[in-house]
Amino acid sequence: MAPQKMYTETGDAREWCLITGASSGLGAEFIKLAAPLYHLVLVARRTDRMEALAANLFTEYGCMCIIITKDLAEEAAGTALVAELTEFQTANTEFHMPTILVNNAGFGYIGKFHEQDWARNRNMIMVNVTVCCELAALLIPNMVEKGFGRVLNVASIASYMAGPNQSIYFASKAFLRSWSEATWMELQGTGVTTTALCPGPVSTEWAAEAGIGSDGDMMKKADTPEFIARLGWTGMLAGKRVAMTRKTATQIKAFACLPKKLVLKKTMQLQEPKPEPTAE
Repeated sequence: MAPQKMYTETGDAREWCLITGASSGLGAEFIKLAAPLYHLVLVARRTDRMEALAANLFTEYGCMCIIITKDLAEEAAGTALVAELTEFQTANTEFHMPTILVNNAGFGYIGKFHEQDWARNRNMIMVNVTVCCELAALLIPNMVEKGFGRVLNVASIASYMAGPNQSIYFASKAFLRSWSEATWMELQGTGVTTTALCPGPVSTEWAAEAGIGSDGDMMKKADTPEFIARLGWTGMLAGKRVAMTRKTATQIKAFACLPKKLVLKKTMQLQEPKPEPTAE
């Protein structure tokens, strides 16, 4: 779908921020944080939700907003997205390539690897890993040339361990964090940074969609999306390598001290599918 403008031209010189997974959860919170400071490019599959979130941004913040409906699981989705923005730029001089990239889109999938649908796991790898690298590869060179840029990669506490019953999800977040930390070091001195946000459970739609269940043991002490989005956003602007809560940092240290088999067993129990409660 071609980019859809949600604004009238203002002529101001704000930078542009691209947010993926911008229709709900952390994405919706990142929009609130970005709108007072940046113009926005919002990317997700659910157009109606993005339109609802963007409806009052121009009135409240003078924030220009472009909505792009796209399934990031498609082959070369990141390349297609940047191509659309490049074409859009030729006809809209007030737009220029984003110097803030929030790689927020992602999803999980509960079950034993050999019993899962490979097509769905393949899509997870595309969204959680491939398109994040693809967008960064296409946008960071421009950031380096300008001498400023920020990339926020939404990883997870899951990136610090293996995850039986969610093996691909945990592995995808481990890749994302490792890659993010490596590029953070590579970019030193350029004015551009990459930050890995590593939260524990967050109370969004993610748990229900993954099949864990929003009232399962893992979600009982979940952080709010508002809190985690602000943690990641402020960490990104500050150029931090990793952003996480003290609670999460303590948990990661504890995991490292325990026998690996015990951690694997406990993790597997936490990832057991939980049916959503039904109203009586």
